[in-house]
Amino acid sequence: MEAIETIEHAGFTIKVYQDTDTSAPEDNGNTDLFLITTSNRYFEVKRKGFDMDSARDGDYKKDYHVLALNAYIHSGVALSLGTEYPFGDLWDSGQIGYVLVQKRAGFRNIRTAAESLISEWNSYLAGEVYGYVVEDSDGEHVDSCWGFVGDIKYCIGEAKQAAEYEAKHRAAEDTKIDTMMAL
Repeated sequence: MEAIETIEHAGFTIKVYQDTDTSAPEDNGNTDLFLITTSNRYFEVKRKGFDMDSARDGDYKKDYHVLALNAYIHSGVALSLGTEYPFGDLWDSGQIGYVLVQKRAGFRNIRTAAESLISEWNSYLAGEVYGYVVEDSDGEHVDSCWGFVGDIKYCIGEAKQAAEYEAKHRAAEDTKIDTMMAL
């Protein structure tokens, strides 16, 4: 796998990769905020105990805010709560499912919470998922972390913090060794 970005920081090499092996957002186990969709060949999200017919019929309205989920499917999949173009396109878009937001979860703004989830899904569907590896000057693996969904800058920031932590840790260990050698 080829790094999409390589950075030298705090005496270490940071390599950032596209994470092609991350789990979908529905796998996070969140029961307060999730989506369900119809079965189709492009995109499908199922949730155990929930189905489209029940959502459409209002069966979940006692416990959940139920918001219509639209998709634009053309050279990929994009999701939205709205129907503005391209989500209102006659040929490539339409309602694909629902976002369910649990009422007792205490979200201050239901729509903002749902849009945050949709944003995460859109990043995931667009392949905007990253991971990093921090290596020392000998090319030895020092640290790594995967599954950063969204802006690559966040992944890079976390990688830089990991490199800085390792640099401080190694400096402290070197000081201990120097102190013991001086005895």
